Amino acid sequence: MKLTVKMVPAKGSQFVRISVEDFGVGIPEQVRDRMFDPFFTTKDRTMGTGLGLSISHGIIQEHKGRISVESELARFTQFDIDLPVDSESVSD
Repeated sequence: MKLTVKMVPAKGSQFVRISVEDFGVGIPEQVRDRMFDPFFTTKDRTMGTGLGLSISHGIIQEHKGRISVESELARFTQFDIDLPVDSESVSD
């Protein structure tokens, strides 16, 4: 697993990008299309609720951020979380 944090400019603002990447089996496209939907899961009913990514997505949006995923089967999956930086709270 790899974790990176960096500043990225977007829409005239600065964002902090938190990237989490793993080099596993990847996520099929049909799952990626629904993975942020509440209660969607690929697990057996006894293994989870399917709320984790949905709740994370909601929290990130409440903070005016965004979450995206890129994945290639049998190679990698990367989640990017972009959160806006309040320039008044950042010191040089």
